[in-house]
Amino acid sequence: MTPPTRSAREIAELVHTSPRTIERASVTETGETFQERRRQARMTKAKQLFIDGRPLDAIALHVGYSTASAFGRAFKKRTGLSPCAYFNEYVSAGVRI
Repeated sequence: MTPPTRSAREIAELVHTSPRTIERASVTETGETFQERRRQARMTKAKQLFIDGRPLDAIALHVGYSTASAFGRAFKKRTGLSPCAYFNEYVSAGVRI
């Protein structure tokens, strides 16, 4: 699976429309902004990569963050747990997402 890192601008260019149209369509279709959907997709992919046993640095880069610390902050803000706490609570216990 390709990491969810394309911006609304990049997607708009691919489909020959404006970024604003992409934003409006996202809210209309999902009730969430494009950015929110993108963040959610990144965290879902990161959780899958944790289960696969990938190291934190590799996960951060794969889902579009430039550093593990930036990813860690975003992950904690999104899930309420640090990546380490998430791993200890869910992955090492065998819980599936």
